[in-house]
Amino acid sequence: MMASPQDRVAITNELHDMIRHNLEQTSENLLLEFNKSAKTLMPANITLLSSCRRTDDQANSNYTSNTTSALPDPQGSAGGACTSALLKVLYNEENRVALGELSYYDVLTSMRQTLGNPSKQIPQLSGSRPIQMNRPFQFIPNSTRKRALLIGINYPGQQGELSGCHNDVMNMKEYIIDTHGFT
Repeated sequence: MMASPQDRVAITNELHDMIRHNLEQTSENLLLEFNKSAKTLMPANITLLSSCRRTDDQANSNYTSNTTSALPDPQGSAGGACTSALLKVLYNEENRVALGELSYYDVLTSMRQTLGNPSKQIPQLSGSRPIQMNRPFQFIPNSTRKRALLIGINYPGQQGELSGCHNDVMNMKEYIIDTHGFT
């Protein structure tokens, strides 16, 4: 005996609900397993703040002079838009950073506002662990060790050559030394 059309719809909906529930459970279990494996394979908690372009062009936006862009540049030379926007946000919100009141979401949102709509830069956040966006933004983990790896690559002689990456490193170095006590 064949099921009525209403029964077939009910059975189909029930099957969809069961499949959806199983997929959600599987996804949660996979995420838990991934996090356990990640902690075992990579004990360090690494957070990367970077930018990408809205177009296929690989070169980041360079400012030839940050004095004309109204973005901070303690070195007074060319620099990247994303780094300059980050420094502007952090210097402007120094008290909130110190009090743990500025979240990762706040930093990214403020950077995007600082860069403005015409900017081709889109600040991105990624890490070796899931990042809770409402967690307070911090440079230093809850430990006494202070380590930073700052990398600036200008890609000389290549298509998309940049001119301010080394200046960005110097600006970030100055910020973490002056504000966070790195040596």
